[in-house]
Amino acid sequence: MKKNNELRNIKIVKNFTKHAAGSVLIKWGDTWVLCTASVEEKVPPFLRDTGRGWVTAEYSMLPSSTGGGRKERDIKKLKMDARSSEIQRLIGRSLRAAVDMEKLGERQIVIDCDVLQADGGTRCASITGGMIALEIAVSKLLKSGALKENPIVRRVAAVSVGVCEGKVTLDLDYAHDSTAEVDLNVVMTDDGRFVEIQGCAEHKPFTEKHMAQMLKFAKSGLKKIFAKFCLAGAAFLFATLPVCAAVVEHTLSDGWLFRLEGEAEMREVRVPHDWAVDKGFLKQGACPAQGDLPFVGKGYYKRSFDGFLPPEGGRTYLTLDGVQCRSVVKLNGKVVGGRPFGYASETIDVTDAMKKNGNILEVEAENVPASSRWYPGSGIFRDVTVRVCPKDHVKPGTLFIRTLDVSEEAASVAVSFEWNGGVSNWTFKVENPRLWSPENPALYELEIFGEKFRYGIRTLLFDPARGFFLNGVYRQMRGVCMHHDLGPIGAAFDKDFARRQLALLKEMGCDAIRTSHNPPAAALLDLCDEMGVMVMDEAFDMWEGWKGDYSVFWKDHHARDLSNFIRRDRNHPSIVMWSIGNELIEHAAKDPTRAIAIARELDGIIKSLDSTRPVTFGCYRQDAMWNGCQNTVDVFGANYLPFKYAEFSKRNPKVGLIGTETSSCVSSRGEYFFPVVASPINGEGDLKRRRDEGREKMIRGAQMSGYDLWGPHPNDYPPDVEFEHQERNPQVYGEFVWTGFDYIGEPDPCAATGGRSSYFGIFDLAGLPKDRYWLYKAQWRSNVPSAHILPHWTWPGREGEVTPVHVYTSGDEAELFVNGVSQGRKKRGAYQYRFQWDNVRYQPGELCVKTWRKGKIWATDTVKTAQKVAKVERTVRVFGRISFVTFALKDANGTLCPNEDRTLSFSVREGTRLVSLCNGDAASREDFKGKAMRTFHGLLVAAVEGPADGLLLKGEAR
Repeated sequence: MKKNNELRNIKIVKNFTKHAAGSVLIKWGDTWVLCTASVEEKVPPFLRDTGRGWVTAEYSMLPSSTGGGRKERDIKKLKMDARSSEIQRLIGRSLRAAVDMEKLGERQIVIDCDVLQADGGTRCASITGGMIALEIAVSKLLKSGALKENPIVRRVAAVSVGVCEGKVTLDLDYAHDSTAEVDLNVVMTDDGRFVEIQGCAEHKPFTEKHMAQMLKFAKSGLKKIFAKFCLAGAAFLFATLPVCAAVVEHTLSDGWLFRLEGEAEMREVRVPHDWAVDKGFLKQGACPAQGDLPFVGKGYYKRSFDGFLPPEGGRTYLTLDGVQCRSVVKLNGKVVGGRPFGYASETIDVTDAMKKNGNILEVEAENVPASSRWYPGSGIFRDVTVRVCPKDHVKPGTLFIRTLDVSEEAASVAVSFEWNGGVSNWTFKVENPRLWSPENPALYELEIFGEKFRYGIRTLLFDPARGFFLNGVYRQMRGVCMHHDLGPIGAAFDKDFARRQLALLKEMGCDAIRTSHNPPAAALLDLCDEMGVMVMDEAFDMWEGWKGDYSVFWKDHHARDLSNFIRRDRNHPSIVMWSIGNELIEHAAKDPTRAIAIARELDGIIKSLDSTRPVTFGCYRQDAMWNGCQNTVDVFGANYLPFKYAEFSKRNPKVGLIGTETSSCVSSRGEYFFPVVASPINGEGDLKRRRDEGREKMIRGAQMSGYDLWGPHPNDYPPDVEFEHQERNPQVYGEFVWTGFDYIGEPDPCAATGGRSSYFGIFDLAGLPKDRYWLYKAQWRSNVPSAHILPHWTWPGREGEVTPVHVYTSGDEAELFVNGVSQGRKKRGAYQYRFQWDNVRYQPGELCVKTWRKGKIWATDTVKTAQKVAKVERTVRVFGRISFVTFALKDANGTLCPNEDRTLSFSVREGTRLVSLCNGDAASREDFKGKAMRTFHGLLVAAVEGPADGLLLKGEAR
């Protein structure tokens, strides 16, 4: 039973009908009213030729809307019911109080209020719902350009209040209304002024004290109702803020001219743009850490534009999401911005530098040698946008939407931002909230000053003793580290290439990424919100200690860069942790004083802007686990230290723990070397000698063996080791594998032998899964039947030789067959994550594995010996506007031919654009942007924009 000062439950469903300019179904307790707005390009006769508009209302009750039997329609009586007539005049008067009729122009908006079900308060529900329907209609007129200025200057809402059995009562239902001693309807604006008060004593007169208390109750209820507007699909403004024309955002992709220093002429390019990938590879060994791509140099971009001028009192903002690097931004010859940090997103108020027409925007970008430990990309490699704002708008970087508390019934959400009227802070409730998670990435939308902002509702709990809880449910993050490049298109961000990467990771069971080791593209975070991927958002790869270019700029720029980073990203529900750095030189110092001081400074900056998420860093130094550095962050990020998890938690009971980098296993897709050697693990005998032996046996030229047992560094280990220590230590919040995808540069350990991209990825550079994919899928999606055999079974010349076979499966038993002959049935042991048959001798034919789960057949896999290439088979997967076409060399039986690579050449029909080619070979120097490429172990991926069947295979050469 509701209390005297409480409202009934109010639910608002916007756009309830299809054809109305604006429609709202408002459910107010058991009173339901459908409010629809119709726009008519005419006005009543008394307003013709005045330039003024009109807002009016019509009200009716459906025949069966009340419990007193069927109510006869007014049309049958040939006249309107007196009560209905009085109510619709009240609705019209109330709504007109919200509108500047001159700004509306010579047009009429009619609000139809149809009572579907009545239980008291129909006129209050009609006024309140009608206001929202009116706003929707006006918003559409603004978007279409029919209105240049918003005519809604305030909001109105209504509530009933009365005296029942001597007590003042808010929001009367029919039972209260029919017996009330006093009945009052109060219509008020969102700034606290009255529009109309209707009331009378039904049974006995009321006192001035009763009147004052009724108005107090009414004001309190109306304040809650105005807050309720922002819950109508989360698409309405806060009560005290004026409504205004919508913010308009433009993406500046086309129309750019570009040249490199030393070039005479400018050429047309599309932004985001990466000049180094466009130019192709340098000779082997030119800069292997950066992928042997010509990233060094100075580039000049120019674009002209007209328009983008804001309305009077408004502002225009230019955002460059990433320019690599040392950027200088000029508008009409005046320097308006620029950042030395290539990953820094910069928003510039360019209003005062703009002209009405003929604006010239210029951007300079310069890369220097050894500026990065990997391929950094070049030029304007992320989006450029212009945001044109009216006078009233949310100032960039000031909005913060956060969840305060959550229950099944409601979530409390806080919002704060700055605008030209000062600072606004609000809280509101979302009823029956849908919680954001990787499994259900529910998003809400909030509209402020005509601009829409997305947010999610979710709770985070990081308990050092018990582990990580998302929305109250325990889980360990199943994450991967991701570099910023997108393989064959380089560092130029493309939302659909990134969409494909995230989709493939989720299919494997991955639920989180770490943005290694710098701020990501803002659009990537949008995708993570939409697709359900948790994010460890990382700010820096270095501090003062030199590992690359940024340490030179650290002193003057780190505080601003970190603050802008947090402000830009903090409204993304996908972000669950902030990282302030990776494998920092300061952690290697004998004296940790400076490392502690910097970490505390960075933690303080973050906590001043967002205290809702924990702060971490990635650290490979064991001594930093005990020397005080561990106490500078909420979560210690351990790089390759699974053997220390238990000890760390015991010695640091108040500090959380996560595997920020794990495994670093290396492999080339489709390559297998014999004999098979496992990577030695810390503490196992003569580590250096065993590593040297492994290096000789697991590397062939610029390729790595695909048995997933070896890593290039002293701390590396197979994935199985991390699985065991995560399982043994449930208090650990999860892991981030190094890495999800291969990336350009860091071709360790093959930099000297021809590598130009990494070998760490679970997927290769083309986005094709390596064998490791099925190892992670078996662990991370353990309830999904899966089985995968490696290696392939086409080994001419190895007949009779030992060829170990591994099986990755989510089953708990497995039996391997070679040409129908069992090689033994095995049961999974404790902390065992793969099945191995190490003494299988190769015979051409068929490998087959059968797996069981709890005694029942679970999954099977078969690998056959391939014959000669007979066909090129193509499969297509579409992500957004990009089709990814995989070409496979197969024999007549449909078996992949892993040893017969051929160069495939292509042509394209009009309407289709070949974006890139990639075969996943980390040593290939064929042009990603060309029209021909060799397959690698029988596979090649083409990315095309437009119809996929417009990509034609011209020919193939051995």
